[in-house]
Amino acid sequence: MKLNTHNYKEILTALSLPEFWEDQLSMNDVNTNSIALRMLHGIKENITGGVISRRIQTDNKDIRKFAKSMYLEIDSTDAFKFLEDDFDRDFNALDELRIHSALKKRHHQKPLPPIIQWVNMAQKIEFKIFLIKEIGLFQQMDSAPQLLELYLQKVDYSIKAQIVDTLGMLGYEKAVPIFIESFNQNPQEVKDKIIDAFGKLGGEQALRFLENVYYQTYNKETLVKILRNIRSIDHDGRVYAKLENSVSTEFEKIAISYIEQDTAEIYEQ
Repeated sequence: MKLNTHNYKEILTALSLPEFWEDQLSMNDVNTNSIALRMLHGIKENITGGVISRRIQTDNKDIRKFAKSMYLEIDSTDAFKFLEDDFDRDFNALDELRIHSALKKRHHQKPLPPIIQWVNMAQKIEFKIFLIKEIGLFQQMDSAPQLLELYLQKVDYSIKAQIVDTLGMLGYEKAVPIFIESFNQNPQEVKDKIIDAFGKLGGEQALRFLENVYYQTYNKETLVKILRNIRSIDHDGRVYAKLENSVSTEFEKIAISYIEQDTAEIYEQ
């Protein structure tokens, strides 16, 4: 049954529910504040950032961070201000879900500002990685050149890995030669991301590189990853067939058989 929005608003007004939970948010009690925030998050109608800001400085980190993510979702003047300072003193998976949800709702209203600006401000590695991922999820293609510049800088390898993943999501083909040149300078974490990114970016240069890396690889998990990505971008099947005909171990035969079965529906379409 479709919700009658007009009647819903009338009920909220008649029962003074927003005002009641706003008052509860002013109470000096953690449990009461937590319930009030959840209820106000569900109501949303006529709730302002000013109301939520009452709990943004509280000592309880769970309430404080929930309030910040709500502020990001509903404030109309300075919604993104908490992205300027690593969001909070610590950052976890629940924070990621809440911030992504808030950004998604704002994105439905109008395009988000460039997330790269907060990447450049971020000091905490986990938060920087999260923001870089969001750039890919919201397809902010204009930020791709800056991300590639950041990749070339001396940054944590986990940040490099996420940059590679995001540029793959964005389909930024200009990254291919740079990833190839830097491949052997990276740890396996980044190498794996480059292999997967090439499976999205495609192109002859990426395909030939994956073929060459295949012959130099002895790690079984990496071999499967390379085969899968070659299969996805080798549109005429020449390189994949060449590898298939040159297998020398029982593991390679099993891997190729598995990948072919796993991708059979895609290639039958």
